[in-house]
Amino acid sequence: MKKKKLKKKRWLGLLLALIILIGIWIYWGNTTILVRTIKVVDSKIPEEFNGFKIVHVSDLHNYDWKDQLINKIRKSNPDIIAITGDIIDSRTPDEYISLDFIKRAKEIAPIYYVTGNHEARHHNYKKLKSDMEILGVKVLKNDSVYLEKNNSNIKLLGLDDANFSTGKDNGKILNDHLSDMKDDFYGYKILLAHRPEFFQIYKNHNINLTLTGHAHGGQVRIPFLGGILAPGQGFFPKYDNGLYDEDGFKMIVSRGLGNSVIPIRVNNNPDLIIIELFDN
Repeated sequence: MKKKKLKKKRWLGLLLALIILIGIWIYWGNTTILVRTIKVVDSKIPEEFNGFKIVHVSDLHNYDWKDQLINKIRKSNPDIIAITGDIIDSRTPDEYISLDFIKRAKEIAPIYYVTGNHEARHHNYKKLKSDMEILGVKVLKNDSVYLEKNNSNIKLLGLDDANFSTGKDNGKILNDHLSDMKDDFYGYKILLAHRPEFFQIYKNHNINLTLTGHAHGGQVRIPFLGGILAPGQGFFPKYDNGLYDEDGFKMIVSRGLGNSVIPIRVNNNPDLIIIELFDN
């Protein structure tokens, strides 16, 4: 009888230890930003842009990282900061956390920004947009700019989220916006967009590199299988994390920095992506 009780206590002890370890792992996975560097190599990138560094920020959802996020951005020493939507969260009325992040990040590098679906639903986005523009943020609303370096150019395009437009077909809305932006520039093009599920449309418009978010890394990641669920893609999403290369066109999907409807991540740290460009 004593041996049975002792064995039972051991199993309970192991179970308790396992629960504690899982709790620590989940806590760490929700409070620690992982920095990932992705090198993008393409012969179309102008030689003058070799080593050009882009910090990719997405899906902050109004989360206050205190100094952790800013310190990691500053340490990376980027040429520009690209924000691909959902900097605010439609369920939280206080946009000042996001604006404070913008103020601090703007001191590090120029910021280029596009909206996500949460901006489209947020009652105070117009004021946030105005405040960001006053601070010098370039808001790309179905618009483009040229990044210049030693007389060479890269075209940077930005898509407003489809939820800002009327109509139910998000793919058609984004396709129409890209068609409207088409011109005779045949150099290297980078697109900032929120939704990775429309990669085929971005490819059809000859976008060399697209930066997106929205998928939250699939929220819960299973080793060797990937994410479980992503908005716009459903279960086991195709595009939820990292670099994708199809037919010579590339897309990078950020896992994002915050949460929204589902308040917790599992095996899926928030991430900050550092993109380095090279011509060979």
